Amino acid sequence: MAFFEKVKYSTKRTYTNVEISKIQSIADLKKIPRKPRFYIIFSNYTLRENKCTCFLNDSNKNYPAIYRGQGYNVRERIKSHLFNKKYNGSFTICLDLDGEKGINIDTDARNNGYSWFIAFHGMTTTNGNTEEFIRIQAEIAFDNYFTKPVGSKDITRRFKTMQ
Repeated sequence: MAFFEKVKYSTKRTYTNVEISKIQSIADLKKIPRKPRFYIIFSNYTLRENKCTCFLNDSNKNYPAIYRGQGYNVRERIKSHLFNKKYNGSFTICLDLDGEKGINIDTDARNNGYSWFIAFHGMTTTNGNTEEFIRIQAEIAFDNYFTKPVGSKDITRRFKTMQ
């Protein structure tokens, strides 16, 4: 948790291995790598109480974290969350803000006027990848420090101990 104590998400601030992108259209996904990452979706879009205390600051406006997750191909994960109708993959756990899996910020009128940001943490190892176990530990640490965001409905995963 000490890691999250030091991170203040902001479009004006830079950290080694943390990138922030504003997403307005599917073309903006080109800014997001097709690599393993831990990521957070921030937006002023909410339908119910969000107890998560993590925020991103952009131009003196604070945007709450509404989802956090991890994936082997973070670009496809973000596509599944924010451009769900254009996503043709196998992810079954998606951002859930209004009872649907994934939303469509480009075609659904309910999403007009909201801002969307992605912060993703590069946690690569010497071979250029991260183990899923490490990314899941980042999710757990995030939830323990900030509380799980309103749109995160993932199932708690358990790992067999290595012998």
